Amino acid sequence: MKKAMLLTLGMLLLSSLVFSLSILIFHNTQGTEDRFAELSLYDRLYDMDSSIQRGFKEIFIRNSGMTLAITEDIVKITETLPHSSNFEAEIEAYKNYLEESYNTDPQVTINDAALTLTKNSLPFYIMPHNILVEHDSFPSGQELRIMPQNLNVENYSISLTTPRQSLPTFNADTVSGSLELLITARLEGGSSFSQLYNVNPESSNTITLRFDEGEPEQADITITLDNPAHLVIGRGGITTDYDVEIALTHQAEKMNYIKLYNGLFTINIPGDSLQKTGTARLL
Repeated sequence: MKKAMLLTLGMLLLSSLVFSLSILIFHNTQGTEDRFAELSLYDRLYDMDSSIQRGFKEIFIRNSGMTLAITEDIVKITETLPHSSNFEAEIEAYKNYLEESYNTDPQVTINDAALTLTKNSLPFYIMPHNILVEHDSFPSGQELRIMPQNLNVENYSISLTTPRQSLPTFNADTVSGSLELLITARLEGGSSFSQLYNVNPESSNTITLRFDEGEPEQADITITLDNPAHLVIGRGGITTDYDVEIALTHQAEKMNYIKLYNGLFTINIPGDSLQKTGTARLL
């Protein structure tokens, strides 16, 4: 009798254990399926975000007329101002394509204010230093502006090539300091002249390059540097090729990259209550 009771009790315990394991496996299976579904959803969002960014980047490469490069802690910006460009038309067409193709679930919305700024002044950021680069008007503007938010620039090297007849005179109103500002003026024929200034990046500094002085076509390019190392190059109506190198303060364990204006687009997947606001990484 005792043996029978023990056997019955053992069978009940074994059945309870098997039942508990079955429930655990069932819930784990459900949890795994839910996680797979969630991961698939995030993959979908990531793929869409990456695809939209590639589109903006390709438009920038084809139509901005700018070349960007990063080597360690040096960023190089190359462009010609003014120049003809299809940038505005291309980026407007891309906006229309995205919003017409993705208008329900998923839904893509372009931030009109951010897009207007992008078309008008082509602003982008050098990260993680948060240095804004923009034009007063793109692509025909008079000024290229490099605007650090903090004093995180080691030095600038500026090379300007113009179709002028003679090399310029340099007139400087500067405050002595530790930031090196190297300016090179080049003529399309190949002649060049360089001048190095050591300036205070927290003071107001102005350097004027006067081309063809005394002639009817006399023209100035003005370079100003102000606190904190804000650099503005005003071309004064002269068609100019710019090569600007920015030496950044070293950021340990942080990679430098360049992105377009913040909050350029939003991806919304209403059925799954998922949303992402993004911009386009250029480099």
